[in-house]
Amino acid sequence: MVNFRQPRDIAQVLLSVLFLAILIVACLWIVQPFILGFAWAGTIVIATWPILLRLQKLLWGRRSLAVLVMTLLLVLLFIIPIALLVNSIVDGSGPLIHAVTAGDMTLPD
Repeated sequence: MVNFRQPRDIAQVLLSVLFLAILIVACLWIVQPFILGFAWAGTIVIATWPILLRLQKLLWGRRSLAVLVMTLLLVLLFIIPIALLVNSIVDGSGPLIHAVTAGDMTLPD
């Protein structure tokens, strides 16, 4: 039996490994700002999975309809508190802006 494998040059192997390492580091550098979001998304998916399965049973076994309802519920669950928070900040910022522009505001010691 004849061996047709060509011997590899050590420089080619090292450059290939170096290129792959640089590529992996670059990918991690790009994905790094999103890792926390991925972790939160995974936590939410794991926590709401039984609810989705129960909702799917209630909706005649239709997964797409259950996913749509679940998505709308989760959007409402996150958007409504954020909207209330923004509204509260906007309502409470009037006296603060007035105090800053009038110069009546003193810093604590």
